[in-house]
Amino acid sequence: MDPINDILVIGLNSNFGSDEPITVEDTESLEKGAILIFNRTDSGNVKPRGVIRGPKSGIIRINQMQLYPQKKLIVGAMPGVIDSMEPDSAFLGVWSYDDNGDIPPKWKIPANDRTKLKKPFGVVLNPKNKEVIISDMRNQGVLVFSVPEVF
Repeated sequence: MDPINDILVIGLNSNFGSDEPITVEDTESLEKGAILIFNRTDSGNVKPRGVIRGPKSGIIRINQMQLYPQKKLIVGAMPGVIDSMEPDSAFLGVWSYDDNGDIPPKWKIPANDRTKLKKPFGVVLNPKNKEVIISDMRNQGVLVFSVPEVF
């Protein structure tokens, strides 16, 4: 939640509303992961002001998010398919409060050998030092990335 810009952001997992785990073969549900953006003061059955979802977004599920009100940014950990130990599609992505539709992240830290990121789980922002701090559930560690362009 961002009380400065009156925004509430929710991450949806692909298996939202189901007790069943997602499998790699379940391609229909893989498109259901999303980021929903609401006005903070909305109440009742209100349509989101923005929905970030689709193949270009890369979102299968969002594990944790941080908001950066100063630049109206959403920073989300996308750990990939639940039953995959080290999914190729995992990443940390950055979107804007104004994004809506099948929007790719403005910035992305992919899970690969170069970044050492395997399955991002949590995220913390350190604006003072222009860093993104990511916990990783596969390498059981915390990775710190200098990303001055985000801040």
